Amino acid sequence: MSLPLLTPDFKRLFEALPGLFLVLDPGLRIVAVSDAYARATMTQRERIVGKGIFEVFPDNPDDPKADGVRNLRASLQRVLDGHVADTMPVQQYDIRRPAEAGGGFEERYWKPHNSPVLDAQRHLIYIVHHVEDVTEFVRAKRHGVEKDRALGTLHERTLQLEAHIEARRVAEEHLAASRIAALNLMEDAVEVRKLAEQANARLQQEVIERKSAEEEVLRLNADLERRVAERTAQLEEANRELEAFSYSVSHDLRSPLRSMAGFSEALIEDFGPQMPEEAGRYLRIIRQGAQRMGDLIDHLLTFSRLSRTPLTKREVDNVELVSAALEDLNWQRQGRNLKLKIGPLPACQGDPALLKLVWSNLITNALKFTRHRDPAVIELGCQAENGETIYFVRDNGAGFDMRYAGKLFGVFQRLHRVEEYEGTGVGLAIVQRIVHRHGGRIWAEAAVDRGATFHFTVDRRNSE
Repeated sequence: MSLPLLTPDFKRLFEALPGLFLVLDPGLRIVAVSDAYARATMTQRERIVGKGIFEVFPDNPDDPKADGVRNLRASLQRVLDGHVADTMPVQQYDIRRPAEAGGGFEERYWKPHNSPVLDAQRHLIYIVHHVEDVTEFVRAKRHGVEKDRALGTLHERTLQLEAHIEARRVAEEHLAASRIAALNLMEDAVEVRKLAEQANARLQQEVIERKSAEEEVLRLNADLERRVAERTAQLEEANRELEAFSYSVSHDLRSPLRSMAGFSEALIEDFGPQMPEEAGRYLRIIRQGAQRMGDLIDHLLTFSRLSRTPLTKREVDNVELVSAALEDLNWQRQGRNLKLKIGPLPACQGDPALLKLVWSNLITNALKFTRHRDPAVIELGCQAENGETIYFVRDNGAGFDMRYAGKLFGVFQRLHRVEEYEGTGVGLAIVQRIVHRHGGRIWAEAAVDRGATFHFTVDRRNSE
């Protein structure tokens, strides 16, 4: 007998996350903070929640070059305006010490990432501010540069010492050859000996310092490798937990959906003639909704796994991939007046299974939105531009308004009603993620009732 699934305490889970997370509302006020973030910034949750982020974290007034507030404000504004995530380069953003810790500001370096959280109407309701503290790494790198400079100076001094030693050797040989000359040069020889002894002492000291510097660099490298290993282990554990959670959600949702679809179909088959027409229509709506929810779950799981699935790159024959995709979609082409044009499709380097999914989704899209065209025209091909191969899928279907092109590749984003064209709103998001993982880009051009063209590339280095 299995134990009942407990409802997760998401607030406690968020606060206990190992990463450094802060949640802001659209007015940039702090609404939630993880324990790790509070520790890293020397703050307390009850003292900062409800306050503006720049009130809690101002610029260091003692640093005239401080620009942390300006850079972070610009990044957050990009998230507010575009509803898209924004990753910032490494920033110096000093942290204010509490009075009990001596006050003042402490030098810190961060790697920030800001992500939007949208509601069902695509309105921004929160911004998740995630940072990684890279202060020790920056200091270690700076320390390494200083050590390299010291080693260069040591090398120059060593060369000078060798020159002094050589001079001493020449002087001693000259003394052995001529006693008379040795008497005249005695004072010079004594001075040379003194210089040599001083140089030997300096060399010994510099050798000790160089050895100490090398040991310090080795210690810092070992510590950095240990921290990287710890972070990697934490990420792997988080991925395993996410995979388990996805499996649990998938299993627990599919079971009731299968029951809804199965029993509604059984009611229609067994009692259809005896029930009112309106009741039959309701049951069909229930069955269709359950099937659509099942498709949506499958697509969401596919989308979530794309970032974790390793790429198996090799030379890919795009003509072969397109032929296989068309064979799989043959049932959608039957009984239609369809003109299919396939131009040259050069090979590239990539994961064949994932690139086939790109072609399949784009062709499915074209077949769906040309359903009301007679004839329907779909063209596949490529073009070269600035040394780059650009593949495309073009159709003469319903098209869309380019004002909404920015929403085209978002999850659950649809530019047509479900009643007109079926779909889950995840397919193009899957396509974009695959293309981005191949180092490429994807975009679309269209006009309402005049068809659409989807272009995509893979990383130019993958095609060489």
